[in-house]
Amino acid sequence: MADPDQTMQQCNFGLRIGDSRVIITTTPTPHPIIKDFYERSILDPDGKVRLVVMTSHENAANIDKEFLNDIDEQYKGTVLYRQEVLGEIIWASPDAMFTNETLDNYRVRDVNDVPELISTVVAIDPAVTNTKNSDSTAIVVCGIDADGHGYVLHSHSMKSSPNAWAQKAVSLFDNYDADYIVVEVNNGGDLLKSTLQQARRNLPIKDVRASTSKNARMEPISLLAEQGKVHIVGQQQDLEDQLVRYNGKGPSPDLFDAMCWGLSSLMLKKHAPAKTFEFHI
Repeated sequence: MADPDQTMQQCNFGLRIGDSRVIITTTPTPHPIIKDFYERSILDPDGKVRLVVMTSHENAANIDKEFLNDIDEQYKGTVLYRQEVLGEIIWASPDAMFTNETLDNYRVRDVNDVPELISTVVAIDPAVTNTKNSDSTAIVVCGIDADGHGYVLHSHSMKSSPNAWAQKAVSLFDNYDADYIVVEVNNGGDLLKSTLQQARRNLPIKDVRASTSKNARMEPISLLAEQGKVHIVGQQQDLEDQLVRYNGKGPSPDLFDAMCWGLSSLMLKKHAPAKTFEFHI
């Protein structure tokens, strides 16, 4: 729809017969009209709006095979691919600190293309309670190369007991041969470190505390990303959706927070070194 608003206005005039129906086919750009249809279909699945998503692969019989292979090879693992080929609606805020274009332009699609890293960390934005209404605990693995570029290697969010997320963090610590774990300790700092130490004694931990506004903490990483110094490795949909939606207002998303703590500990020089804590349990 070149002009979605005018198109829908004209379409509505053609629906004056009581049982009229209309089929709209379009690329799922995050236009307010598309958002309205989407929300109506989700909130009232038996209502008047039905949303059908079809990927290009499901329509392969009507697409040139060589063309589809070329599109897969060139764009797979990008936000544009998710929208144009997979039919996903990519919700993004115009005021967000990250853009889809920035993430795609500096993305490393294959983990084998990541250069040698001089340091790797596991960053945790922990939930302090464990109930059905608790926040999720986010765990993000970040690394830095000799040129000072940061790489987001893995991101994971889970609602679980403290023991479960601590075990997951230690597992990632081993899998990525990390140097230390970064954990935000604004709420329950000693308890959080104790939980990690129960999962692995003598674990090197760098505790960080939010002492400035969310925007002040996140803007340096956003600027580094715009300069092409932050790279998402592969496609990390949940994290990327948070990055392009969060505009600095309200509670910051968990994966966003964990990524910023991890990259800040590697790329910004003001943070204290990691310490090994010994807890006697």
